Amino acid sequence: MIDFMVVALPRSGTTWAANWLTTDKTICLHDDMAYRTLSELEREYKTTKKLGLSDTGLFAYQDKLNRHPAKKVILHRDIAEINTSLIELGLSSIPDITKFLDNIDGLHVHYTDLFNNPEPIWNYLIGTDMDKERHNLLKQMQVQPEFAALAPVDKDAVMRYFKDIEGV
Repeated sequence: MIDFMVVALPRSGTTWAANWLTTDKTICLHDDMAYRTLSELEREYKTTKKLGLSDTGLFAYQDKLNRHPAKKVILHRDIAEINTSLIELGLSSIPDITKFLDNIDGLHVHYTDLFNNPEPIWNYLIGTDMDKERHNLLKQMQVQPEFAALAPVDKDAVMRYFKDIEGV
């Protein structure tokens, strides 16, 4: 069972958040929706740790997310900033789909709160004392996927994802 989720659009700190939220007692997967549906993840992923998901594809599961018992943090970032960041990486811009985040129940914060005001996020999701020393070290790092090294998106999984969100 997924215990916590970070929901955001691309270039909004989800990779950094997954790193920060992975500790000796927690594991936070990043962008797993490119490989399996939310239902498949809950059936297949086994861990004794508190399980989290930081994902840029979760926003489409609005109704399912609102029924899911996991605590959710929703990270917001201006679409122009998102698109500028995507283009700088040589990727395509995306349409303004930020409104999809507004209807998800949970703690809504600006993505910069990951770095500048992290304790409310940590307390809400994890519920233990935050390791401020570790956070300060991670804050100095730019964390993002190594796009060339990523496994290719599973096209069948993406089709299952779309069927899954249609069936919500």
